[in-house]
Amino acid sequence: MEQDWMMVYSTMDKFRAMYIKEILEKELILVVLFNKTEGPYAQGILQGEIELYVHYKQAEVALEFIYNLPE
Repeated sequence: MEQDWMMVYSTMDKFRAMYIKEILEKELILVVLFNKTEGPYAQGILQGEIELYVHYKQAEVALEFIYNLPE
């Protein structure tokens, strides 16, 4: 990941990660989803984190939206 990106959220819940990604994109925040649960050797057995990254200039706004979301 480039230096200009900052992780703003991490979860093992794929649906929650996609929901938060959609919310941020509606607010015109560019989001990169890095899925560590999928790969050639995981095959649904291994559990890993799904991380959301945003540009560091948008990180504060993104975190504000994330923390104000209902559980």
